[in-house]
Amino acid sequence: APYTYSDATGIGFSQSLVTGKWTVIHDSEAVGTDWNNIDWTSSVPEGTTLTVKVRSSEDKVNWSSWEEADDGVELISTPAGRYIQIEVSFKAPVEHDSPILYDLTVNGDCNGED
Repeated sequence: APYTYSDATGIGFSQSLVTGKWTVIHDSEAVGTDWNNIDWTSSVPEGTTLTVKVRSSEDKVNWSSWEEADDGVELISTPAGRYIQIEVSFKAPVEHDSPILYDLTVNGDCNGED
């Protein structure tokens, strides 16, 4: 009798996700910078996601907790700090086009100046 082995590999592959991350640290060159919001331009096809998270630090050693950002919406829990780290996550099913991040702008107030 023929032997058949199946671990459902084909089923798992048909539902696979393609993922990626882009991370950057911006130095405002000013201690105590108030981070206002993050603006970006993107293309997010239906069925895909693009997520932006931020956190801040005065020394790049001790970081605040991550806060998920919405495009152009004021940051609520990210404290002031010289540095801001931004992480963008991309997810798409294999059969979809990937989301695209075209540009991203960090808005903050350094010592009373925008």
